Amino acid sequence: MVEKISANVYVVHHAKSSIGVTFGNAHDSGYDGMTGSSKSAEYVPFGVDDKMLHQFHQICTSSPNKWPLLKTKRDFMLGRGIDILTKTVKDGKKEYVLENDQETIQIDEFLENIGYYETLKAKAMDICFASRYFVKISLSPLPLKVDTYERVDPFHCRPKKMSASDNRINTYVLNANFGKADYKKSENVEIPAYDPKNPTAYPVFIVDVRDIYPGQTYHPIAEWWGTKDWTEVTNKIPKFHSSGLDNGYNIKYHISVPDNYFEKDSYPEGYDEERLKKEVLDNIGETLSGIDNVDKTLFTFHKVLSEGRYAESGIKIIPLENKMSDDAYTSLFTTANTVQASGHRVLPVLAGIDTGGKLGGSGKELEAAANFQQGFLTYSDRELLLADFQVIKKINGWNRNKVAMFEDIKLYTYDVTPSQATQNPNNNAN
Repeated sequence: MVEKISANVYVVHHAKSSIGVTFGNAHDSGYDGMTGSSKSAEYVPFGVDDKMLHQFHQICTSSPNKWPLLKTKRDFMLGRGIDILTKTVKDGKKEYVLENDQETIQIDEFLENIGYYETLKAKAMDICFASRYFVKISLSPLPLKVDTYERVDPFHCRPKKMSASDNRINTYVLNANFGKADYKKSENVEIPAYDPKNPTAYPVFIVDVRDIYPGQTYHPIAEWWGTKDWTEVTNKIPKFHSSGLDNGYNIKYHISVPDNYFEKDSYPEGYDEERLKKEVLDNIGETLSGIDNVDKTLFTFHKVLSEGRYAESGIKIIPLENKMSDDAYTSLFTTANTVQASGHRVLPVLAGIDTGGKLGGSGKELEAAANFQQGFLTYSDRELLLADFQVIKKINGWNRNKVAMFEDIKLYTYDVTPSQATQNPNNNAN
């Protein structure tokens, strides 16, 4: 349809619908909002209406790079996986030795049998996404040893509200529908928390491994949640270009109509000048718009002067040149992605972000970045990831010098000239 915006200026509009996606209210995030409004004491919700994890999951799914960033962080945490090593002291220094003794073999086989190795990837992603993970452990009858081991999705577990006399969380609640319309209190299952002072106090218990943040008694804060606004900025830029490619970025046509074009001595029955004008302009706009190129036609009216420049009496259709420059949007997109990578504690070059010049520089620079990421930016996360191993070791009575350690991924990138490469044909990456 044509909308009249001034005496002799019209613009073509087409009916269109819009879909809005919101991620909770403004007060859903922040230190006080993490636990939401706890009107019920059966468990402590995560955010307003217990929807915070769902909101951030939606942000990830709407983003072109959020899940890849989380997986990149996860993969650097995991490295090549873990080995069971023996801690020794040699010349006053700690060393970790890979031995093939009977106890090491038994530990390795036990962890494999309970599915411990299989859960490492999932637990690492839980840490990257939610800054915590849960495992449910059950003990066998006497002697009390670990019998079964199961990762619990962070979406399905909530701490129960503590009493005034408690100094730690004593109970957790399991339910697959927290934060959903299908949630039913009757489906809650309460399980006691692991007691580090008495590890075998309960036949079944929950181990809650999480980062500790001041003021966050029940729920941690994932570091990347601070990139929420930048993520939404990044998500808007592709939508802008997608719309621009379909509909055009600027006005496509300027149509100038003689101001006496619709003047007639008589009109068809039921018509007047304004109705005829609107109908004709609507038809012209529809013809030029096609299917996708909407709202890009501007109508104006000109005087018809016999001796002037507008002596012609017909309608003039003038295609407008599109001089769109998207450098600013590209720069904003790169900045937003860089901020997001930093928010995940992933070096931008390792996230595939070009921060200027060559991506990653030389092979040696890329290797140094990867080693720094593994050596310094994953250390605390790896400690969290192996916290449940310490629980299992304590219950099963393993030698305290038996430790689980991650093996870094080593890069071998030789910067050689073509002549050097010819002289050393075996310089291949391992």
